[in-house]
Amino acid sequence: MRGQMHIEVKNVFRKFGTKSAVDNVSLSIAPGQRLGILGPNGSGKTTLIQMILGFLKTSSGEILIDGAPVWPNRFLTRRRIGALIEIPLLYPSLSARDNLLFFARFSGADTAKVDHLLETVHLDPAEKKAFSTFSLGMKQRLGIALALLNNPELLIFDEPTNGLDPEGIVQVRDIIKSLNALGKSVILCSHLLPEVEHICDTVAILQNGKVLAERKVKDLSRTGNSFRIVVGNAKVAENIFTKSNLAFVADENPDAYLLTLPAGKQPADVLKSLIGEGLEVEEFIRLNQGLESFFLQLMESQREKA
Repeated sequence: MRGQMHIEVKNVFRKFGTKSAVDNVSLSIAPGQRLGILGPNGSGKTTLIQMILGFLKTSSGEILIDGAPVWPNRFLTRRRIGALIEIPLLYPSLSARDNLLFFARFSGADTAKVDHLLETVHLDPAEKKAFSTFSLGMKQRLGIALALLNNPELLIFDEPTNGLDPEGIVQVRDIIKSLNALGKSVILCSHLLPEVEHICDTVAILQNGKVLAERKVKDLSRTGNSFRIVVGNAKVAENIFTKSNLAFVADENPDAYLLTLPAGKQPADVLKSLIGEGLEVEEFIRLNQGLESFFLQLMESQREKA
């Protein structure tokens, strides 16, 4: 049923000669999910996207959309997907509206929706400025409108904010999030980790064609063992920390400390113990590891294994 697209990538390989660009990748993308695909250059991100779109055939394994294989049905399933892979190649002398009208007629899309799409991406339907004079941010936003022409269920963006200024990044980010709020699934490939963290609910990290890790973004905020604690009796706090075998440093706030819990120690147990020792705890907050820290640690661990 339209609006409920489910994608399964099952043990997919893609070889170019003897080199595996994608090496035994398995992923599942549920309806409405926002998946970020991360990895250094040459990690296999673009090749994977091209196979999901049906532009490349898998060497082995399969990609299914709603249980049907992509490759034999690629022309039908592609109508359900909108993609912005790089700066769109549109007619330089035409306005945003005329460009969209041309491609709507060419693809059989509803031309009556063109003005609404332009408003969705914050472009003025009445603006007569030629595409060749657009800023990079305007070109990217028009590219998003183009990807939306057929009311797709899945949107794929490959580095959509690359080269944009801060204002352009925020505009594109907000547009993508608003589209997901309408029920559309999103796959985002980007090297800008903060953007992926802002937009996506799940991340898959690739290197050398393999999936190194797949995580829920919200779960990354519950990893790590560093905490900030604010106390009401700072004069005895350091003695209590020392007695409890906790590593600590004083924060800028004279009543706050940064604690590092020993491996295996549960935060709730430590907090209960500190209170039992007489510490007056006012705040106890985990310092989020976040996506950037997780990604860098994962890349470092891979270098150590090499």
